[in-house]
Amino acid sequence: MKSTICALVILVILIGGGIIFSNELDDFSSELIALTNEVYMLSVGGDYDTAKKQLDRVDELLEEKKVLIGSMIDHAEFEKIELNFQRLRVYVSEQIPTQIKTYCNVLNYQIELLPKDYMLKPENIL
Repeated sequence: MKSTICALVILVILIGGGIIFSNELDDFSSELIALTNEVYMLSVGGDYDTAKKQLDRVDELLEEKKVLIGSMIDHAEFEKIELNFQRLRVYVSEQIPTQIKTYCNVLNYQIELLPKDYMLKPENIL
């Protein structure tokens, strides 16, 4: 009986933690996509200085969430996203619109995949 209760408690903790993580990852992804889209729209409008400020906000968000998100997803994926944001920063600084559009699209694709790849699924628990 005690072992059954312990197993159920552990299962509830795993599922609860998975739900909390999924919500956190959804919020993180949504915020990053919004910032990426804003950088793109600012760049299209020629406001590269404000686009750089938005990329500073991206850096702050990545640094703030790095421990939590990085502990739950593949480090290589997180590093690819960080690297692509650094590339985007270079293209915004150099004001190269075609590369800005390309990297914004690449980043949006990578970020959209995160919640889908790491959502709470039975095979992730068992």
